[in-house]
Amino acid sequence: MNKLLKADLFRIRKSKLSFISLILAVAVPLFIVLMYFGINKLFNSDDMGGLGFDLFNVRTMFASSYSLTDNVGLVLPIFSAIFVSLDVTNGTLRNKVIVGESRTRIYLSHLISAILFNVLIITLYAAFTMLFGFIFFDWGVELKGEEVTRLIYIIIIGTLSYVYVASITTFLSLVLNSTAPAIIFTVLYCLVLGIACSVIQLINYESFKYLVYLIPTFSNGTSIIINPEINNVMFFEGLASLILFTALNTVVGITLFKKKELK
Repeated sequence: MNKLLKADLFRIRKSKLSFISLILAVAVPLFIVLMYFGINKLFNSDDMGGLGFDLFNVRTMFASSYSLTDNVGLVLPIFSAIFVSLDVTNGTLRNKVIVGESRTRIYLSHLISAILFNVLIITLYAAFTMLFGFIFFDWGVELKGEEVTRLIYIIIIGTLSYVYVASITTFLSLVLNSTAPAIIFTVLYCLVLGIACSVIQLINYESFKYLVYLIPTFSNGTSIIINPEINNVMFFEGLASLILFTALNTVVGITLFKKKELK
């Protein structure tokens, strides 16, 4: 297992996509913060009537950095799917099986590698968003008490959302045996899930909120900012949902991968 994991991580580390991801994790937050700063200055200018307040704050920017439907949130699933699929398309996966490596270990090695890649990049992206944000804006509210708890919720749920996404990319890449379909279906899934969660937040779901909280990624950072009434139930149900569906994807993925004919 260690040998497989080292090989998979080495391939990711040496890939140009990893270098591009690191650049994006720094450059995109800077661009977004500068863009928001410019918009804020424009709306507070004399020509626009001088609104006299900030349209943006670090709080919303940081929470939005964990979104699955824009910026780095869309790029990560694509890159991680490519990393896993390359092992399939170049014949390396078949060679691993031929030399006696367990399919379960092969699957888990790819899953762990994808998780580490996703978590590293999204953490850097969120950290630089906060860092650059504080240069031009403030947090938005006093950062203490319940707000600190909310920040912790954002980080935990936001990070686990990308662990869950890694389980999807690994599942599709190894089961479909093809890069393009794995990328397309992963991106479509993330978009549909993100849009569905956004739409649900616009309606009154109070009567069935406990079912809604179980939707994977519903309780991510963006939802927590939009819904100021976030409580422990919402957080822990969201946490349980992400863990449960990640485990389910893994179990089903390994089962199907064991039966998959490798070319």
